[in-house]
Amino acid sequence: MKMSNRAAELEKNFSRMFWIQALMSTKILNVVISIFYVHRGLTFKEIFLLGVVFAVTNLVCEIPSSYMADKWGRKKTVALAVVFLAISSIFDFFSHNFFLFIIDIVFLGASYAFMTGTDDAVIYDTARELGRDKDSLKKLGNYYAAQRVVKIVTPLIAVLIAKDLLDWQFRAIVSLEFITTIFALPLVWKLIEPAHKVDVEKIEAGILLDAGNLIKRNPELIRMILNRTIVFVGAFIVWRVHQQYFLENNISLFAIGAMWTLVNLFGYLAINRIGSIFPQLSAAAKINWLNFLMILSLIVFTSSSYFNLPYTLLISFGLLCMFENIRWPIFSDVMNKHSKSFNRATTLSLSNLIKSVVDIPLMFIAAIMVTHDLQYVFIFGTVLAITGSALFYMRTRERLM
Repeated sequence: MKMSNRAAELEKNFSRMFWIQALMSTKILNVVISIFYVHRGLTFKEIFLLGVVFAVTNLVCEIPSSYMADKWGRKKTVALAVVFLAISSIFDFFSHNFFLFIIDIVFLGASYAFMTGTDDAVIYDTARELGRDKDSLKKLGNYYAAQRVVKIVTPLIAVLIAKDLLDWQFRAIVSLEFITTIFALPLVWKLIEPAHKVDVEKIEAGILLDAGNLIKRNPELIRMILNRTIVFVGAFIVWRVHQQYFLENNISLFAIGAMWTLVNLFGYLAINRIGSIFPQLSAAAKINWLNFLMILSLIVFTSSSYFNLPYTLLISFGLLCMFENIRWPIFSDVMNKHSKSFNRATTLSLSNLIKSVVDIPLMFIAAIMVTHDLQYVFIFGTVLAITGSALFYMRTRERLM
């Protein structure tokens, strides 16, 4: 391929990855996921235990998938992620017991492991080969916005289809997810593998060892990873059961769908312009402010659960999710800037490996707490977010940032 043609095709990687992410992120079922699980016979405890299964799967798949992305190619790894997600949808269609849902979540977790880190590496390495390193945050922001753009519409589609909470309606949603996932495969096929600038000698020394040494040499990187992970888990355990909890507290399914549409709309606008939002602030300062806003939202949410304020619950939860989503491209850009091209997917996935290690005990604790009182889970999530933000506060003058 001539250099000019290659550059033109590489440029298309950005739009192709945008739409691959958009099609894989429809996840219409997520709008009603806890309702779906309860409808299919699961308890809240089993729902949290599925979170443990997801984390264990990530732990097992994260390094092999990232090593594959670095050594055999990002494109093949993304293709496997799409296939695993499609298989997960098939299990969603038929599963009616905890055991089958475990298999379902294993494929979902594998898809996440194969995609996470690899997708960032495609975006960043493409920008680098085109000589546009400085545009990386903007490109990553545009890419992460893909997760939101489709979801501006899909929540309302979900609540309209599942309005009576009947099994055929849930299956219709799952079928729609499966079709959109399959549509991502032709786009994956057209991706151009960006140059990794692979050093054979360094591969022989061990890609994984080199990526691990990067984190050991830079303690602030560990601080950032733990900050991202613990605050995220605090929000995630609330998200895990929010739909069913909202229904039980007289919040309509349509209101839940409308909330998610607004969250994704404002999230899309914010993430798409992440590079130009408060440009005078460092990445660390932006993360600290977003953490503060997340903690404030969690405190309001948890307090509202005690005082029976349903729409304060809904609004505070929506703000919590929006602030969490805005954090991700900032974290991703910092991680990319401190990874070498040949091991970028491995380094990024090491951060997700740490996340999985942290997830397992925390999700298990939530599974135990929910058997006593769901509000204990909300308090636990709030405490986690405060702890993660305080213990791993991002120092704004640190050289990493």
